[in-house]
Amino acid sequence: MEDSQAHPSDHYLSFLQLEEAEHFAKVVISLGEEAGEFLPKGYLALGLTYSLQATDATLKSKQDELHRKALQILERAQELAPDDPQITFYVSLQLALVRQVVEILIVIHEVRDRESQLSSLP
Repeated sequence: MEDSQAHPSDHYLSFLQLEEAEHFAKVVISLGEEAGEFLPKGYLALGLTYSLQATDATLKSKQDELHRKALQILERAQELAPDDPQITFYVSLQLALVRQVVEILIVIHEVRDRESQLSSLP
């Protein structure tokens, strides 16, 4: 029986999937305000795509460039949807990947402050 499932070790297929994800996310982002609630998710998808591409990159300079792009894009997603816990999680994770510990603590404090403000509402 032939196994038709893609394997994580199949880097060529992984590369093509990341290219497709990047293209789709850019299409959503290009819609701008017309994308509505999907705009922050488009930025999230693009940021995650860049982060995954950085993981696969072999050159340190390319890894650094992609991690930086991922962080910028994820931060844009967070600007558009500051209360989205999934986006906040991935911003924090990306900050950890680029070793920006102080910024992680800032994000954690902002989330905690938002949660306390929400819990104090009637």
